[in-house]
Amino acid sequence: IHMYETFEGGPMLPWTVGNGVFEAPIDNPDSNSVNGSDHVGRYVKDTFEYSLLLADLGTPMDLSVLNQFHLQVYAQAPTQVLLKLEGPGGPAIEKIKNIGLANEWQDYTFDFSDAADYTHLTKIVLFFDPGVKTSVDTYLFDNLLALPEGACRNVTPNPDMIDDFECNRNAT
Repeated sequence: IHMYETFEGGPMLPWTVGNGVFEAPIDNPDSNSVNGSDHVGRYVKDTFEYSLLLADLGTPMDLSVLNQFHLQVYAQAPTQVLLKLEGPGGPAIEKIKNIGLANEWQDYTFDFSDAADYTHLTKIVLFFDPGVKTSVDTYLFDNLLALPEGACRNVTPNPDMIDDFECNRNAT
């Protein structure tokens, strides 16, 4: 496991805001079984289509094993979150997840195994409500970490399967 961000004791990553307002650490307003942390980060989106938070790590991430990124999100309204990894000298990779529940902590997994051989990714970028210009919602996020692929490594995803309670988890 590689913990990129927990907000316990302050931000671990050098977050830069591209439109909007970022504040961390703040008290977790809804500590529960999904996110029992004391502190989280808060981002208030501005009226730009692609308001973002960016953290430049300075050195490349190793996705050869730790390529399953987890992020916990608490959103005011159902929307989407986009996690993008980028860096100099090669292509970026991004994954998007639907935020189906408002005002509840949810844990999202972003599978970057198709970039396991990338050696140039030095930046983590978060977009909340990407592509929507009129949104000025508040988003809480926490516990950004990377894990190994695990049991679902060689399973072909089935986008028509809502949820088989194993490796095809497409319900939101």
